[in-house]
Amino acid sequence: MDILKEIIDLVYPAFCHICKTKLDPEEDFVCGKCLRRIEYIKPPFCIRCGRHLPFEKYFCWECADKRSRLRRVYALGVYDHVLKECIHTVKYHRKKYLLKLFKNRIIAFIRENMKIDEIDIITYVPMHRRKFEERSFNQSAEIASMIGRHFKIPVLELLEKTRVTEPQHLLSKGERAINVYGTFSVCGKESLEGKSVLITDDIFTTGSTMNECAKMLRSKKAKAVYGFVLGRGN
Repeated sequence: MDILKEIIDLVYPAFCHICKTKLDPEEDFVCGKCLRRIEYIKPPFCIRCGRHLPFEKYFCWECADKRSRLRRVYALGVYDHVLKECIHTVKYHRKKYLLKLFKNRIIAFIRENMKIDEIDIITYVPMHRRKFEERSFNQSAEIASMIGRHFKIPVLELLEKTRVTEPQHLLSKGERAINVYGTFSVCGKESLEGKSVLITDDIFTTGSTMNECAKMLRSKKAKAVYGFVLGRGN
């Protein structure tokens, strides 16, 4: 198999999805130089939104006076440069295999920073049916499955998106909350009463989407709702 791979690489050399340079034989999809440019978030964190803080305190400046239905959100890295490019490539160019690059990082981050044994169910931010048919996969669901399989926690489809919305990144902070208001509903017959739920998504900026999802889960008596995302804004 190694010989076959070498022959294939010689005839069809692989290039980094980010900088387009030729990959070394031991590299997959993205070169080591680009991967080293990703800014992974390290503690101390804001206990609400997962933003890195320069020193230990409870909330960042943005969360200090903001209410949320989420108990806490954790983010793997800063949504910028290489990580942003990777997420965009997954979403808009249907390269979901790029998510494999982050599996070990995600697992290590969760082990080090989250009380994952307190989570009863994992779910994910849903896509509208029409959008799912266009893309053929939901990157948030892929992240949920990755975590659920490793930690042996059930991953369930608890939410559905009931209408198509404008892309959040095209809207202002105030418009984003309005855009997703009333967009999600709880589906399925799973009882959430007294249970802790983890929602996964790819990006966290203002938190409007995930907070709206958490609101619906809390309406079904979920004890606590947490979030995990690949990237969050600074």
